Amino acid sequence: MKKREFEIATLPAAWESRLRSVRFGQTVAHCLEVHDLIISKLAAGRLKDLEFVGALVHFEMTDLRLLRRRIGQLLLPKDRIKVRARLKSVLDDLG
Repeated sequence: MKKREFEIATLPAAWESRLRSVRFGQTVAHCLEVHDLIISKLAAGRLKDLEFVGALVHFEMTDLRLLRRRIGQLLLPKDRIKVRARLKSVLDDLG
């Protein structure tokens, strides 16, 4: 039987190399770097995700130039188009 892989998030190339390790006692969590997280949230596109991205942008917790470069690292052109459009919508809402 062929092993089946499941896609759980849309992320830019080399995201694994940017994981951040956080230790909680004996447990180590591997967390997405903030720009990779934002792209994943924009790709998901749920209202709560877009509001989260808006808050990160509003509180200047992201570098928009870096974010746009990372969006360009998405493998599929349709994902790049979708994520760019959602980022524009979030930025337009912020005024």
